[in-house]
Amino acid sequence: MPEKSALRQATRESNQDQIINYCSLPPSMTKRALILKGFQDMMNKFLRDRGFNFLDRNYIEEYKDPNTVRQILAKALTHHRPDVLTEYFEMDDGLLVSIFYKNPPGRLLRRQWSHPVRVMPDFAEWKKFVKDQDLKVDSSRLLDLPADKAGVVRINTKFCYPSDNSVIRIDKYNIGQRIMGESQIFKDNLIFGITEKQDVFASKVSNEDKLRNRDAKQLQDKRCDFWLTFDNGVRLTIEMQDSMQ
Repeated sequence: MPEKSALRQATRESNQDQIINYCSLPPSMTKRALILKGFQDMMNKFLRDRGFNFLDRNYIEEYKDPNTVRQILAKALTHHRPDVLTEYFEMDDGLLVSIFYKNPPGRLLRRQWSHPVRVMPDFAEWKKFVKDQDLKVDSSRLLDLPADKAGVVRINTKFCYPSDNSVIRIDKYNIGQRIMGESQIFKDNLIFGITEKQDVFASKVSNEDKLRNRDAKQLQDKRCDFWLTFDNGVRLTIEMQDSMQ
C-alpha cells in the first residue's frame, strides 16, 4: 500500500459517484459490490484455475477499532497459518487482505521450506540436501555446532481438505538428522491436533526415525500430546505418560 494515494479524495469520490449514478442498487450496496469485485479480481489474478465469483456474498462484519482488526488478523495468521494475498484498492484507498487456504484439485497440497545451511553438513546431509538443491552454503557464517543438533532445517507440510470444510495439516520438521511431527485439524471454531513431546524429540539420536529394523522401531519412544484450542482461547492438553506398546 503506498504511503500517499495517487488519487485525491475528491477524484475518488467523483469516480465512485459516476458508477453509483448508473447502478440500480443503493449507494452503500454499490460501494460494497465494488469492493467485492476488487477481491474477486485479486483472487482470480493469483489463482486463475479457480474462477472466483464474490458478487453473491451477503456477509459483512465491520470493525472500527484498529486494535481489534490487528488482533483478529494476528490470531488468524498465527493459529491457522493460511495463505495471504494483499493488493492496494485505489478506488477506495484501502488494502484488500485475503486469508484463505489454497484447495487444489484432488484436495491435497504439499509444501516444503528449507533454511540455508548454518553448520557444516555431514556427507549424508550434503548428498541429500545440498549437492543437487538450491540451499545456500556460506562457509564464513557456519557455526561450530554438531550437525545432528542443528543441521539442515527443513519443514515438509501436507494439507488435506475434506468435504466437511475442515482442514488437516501435517507438519514434519527435519532438524539435522532428527524428525519431529505435528498434526492439526481446523474444524468450525475448534483447532486440535497431536504433537510429539519435546523431551522425546530432544532424546532422539541421528537417523532414529529412519530405522528399518522392525524390532528397533517398536522400541522407539512414540509418546505425544493431544491438544484442543477453543474459540475463546482456552487450551486443553492431554499428555501421554506411558510409552506406546
